Amino acid sequence: MVYTVAPYAIAFRDRVVHLPLDQELKADGITLSPALAAKRGRPKTKRFRSIGEEGSASRYRCGGCGEQGHNKLTCKRCKIGN
Repeated sequence: MVYTVAPYAIAFRDRVVHLPLDQELKADGITLSPALAAKRGRPKTKRFRSIGEEGSASRYRCGGCGEQGHNKLTCKRCKIGN
């Protein structure tokens, strides 16, 4: 299929929008630059939990003593033995 400019020109001849040139634009002082620049990367979101939803069930478990709430690097019992 061959595309030519003529069918597009006929289809869109009544829909031409005039865009002003830079010289035609006037500074009115209303348009301001954004207050903060957008940060790089994916935005972080905080999810609101539902009414019946509980917190996270998984917790840290120490590989040395087996207790929850810390890991082997921060375990006081494992450091005493070394």
